[in-house]
Amino acid sequence: MKIRMISDVSEIEELKKLWMQPLRLFRLSNALREKSCQDAVSFVINRNINFTNKCTGTCRFCSFKHGIIYFLTPEQILERTGDAERLGATEICLQGGLARKCF
Repeated sequence: MKIRMISDVSEIEELKKLWMQPLRLFRLSNALREKSCQDAVSFVINRNINFTNKCTGTCRFCSFKHGIIYFLTPEQILERTGDAERLGATEICLQGGLARKCF
């Protein structure tokens, strides 16, 4: 499947309309899925590794700023990655707060 960037203003406006009409968007998505892969589905086994909860940001997205501050060492990150792999993880997400210095 070839991915094409959307640059036409009319296409962008159409996407905005779809976003405001979720049922129409879901039906279109389902039709595209059926066209591209019929009923074949897949999934990932994900492991999120938060390397720190220290954050200098001001957003309210997560709870990194709460509790006792921690920084995982590279060794701890690798250990958790190995644990995830042994448990069958197919995807690792490494994330953390916006910290000035981690290690």
